[in-house]
Amino acid sequence: MHIKRGVLFVAIAATLTLAGCDTMDHLLKNRSSGGTRVSDVPTAPPPSSGQAPAPATSTPPAPSSSVATSSLIMYIASRTPTQGYTAVRQNGVLVHVDPTQTLTRNDLQNAVATRNSAGKAFVKLEFSPSGSQRLASLTSNNIGKSFAVTQKNRLISIINIGKPITSGVLYVPMSSEQAATSFEDQILDGE
Repeated sequence: MHIKRGVLFVAIAATLTLAGCDTMDHLLKNRSSGGTRVSDVPTAPPPSSGQAPAPATSTPPAPSSSVATSSLIMYIASRTPTQGYTAVRQNGVLVHVDPTQTLTRNDLQNAVATRNSAGKAFVKLEFSPSGSQRLASLTSNNIGKSFAVTQKNRLISIINIGKPITSGVLYVPMSSEQAATSFEDQILDGE
């Protein structure tokens, strides 16, 4: 029985590795909800509130040169026009992002695909000590705004900032366990 599970695990891992972005793109394009819902920034996975990822139809503005090399960028964002922010429309969702207030893959220590007790899939982003300080500062200074989480210029999630996050952990809601695992793999692989 252990051999069969091992073979199944290897087959699934190989499929996800070979599929890369195509797996995520396929999942995102076949969503039935049509658009990005907004959720609050959870400090622990909420039981049922959440945000499903949505594909981008346009890309966010180019961030500073130090950020531009990262495929994972989390922008401070607003649903309303804000001075200094750039309007970006992705999958019918209009969001205004600030290319100067970002977190990137370099701010992370780890990413883990997980589920809460209600079965909702998340990717738990664990920040490094310096990333945790930046996360706390950005959330403290931008209560009422949002994080626009992007991977390779594709919108993954929009998460409301309701309070400062001082734990160094951010949960990104995902549409499925497979999408969470694929997103985790892309982050850990530096894609």
